[in-house]
Amino acid sequence: MPHQSKYIALGGHRRRYIDTGNDAPAILLVFRMCGHSPVLEYPERISEAITDFVFQEPPLV
Repeated sequence: MPHQSKYIALGGHRRRYIDTGNDAPAILLVFRMCGHSPVLEYPERISEAITDFVFQEPPLV
C-alpha cells in the first residue's frame, strides 16, 4: 500500500509529511517545500502535546 502524502501547515510554513504506516507512536518524515522539491528536515514523533498541526490534502497539480 503506498504511503499517504499530506501537507502540514506549521508556524506559517507548509510542510509535507509521509506517514510511515507504523503503529503509534507514529514517526513522520517532515519535508520543507523548496520550490517544487520537498527537502527532508527531520523526523517528527507524534505526541498528544502536538495540537497545532493543520492537516490539508495536497493541491491538485
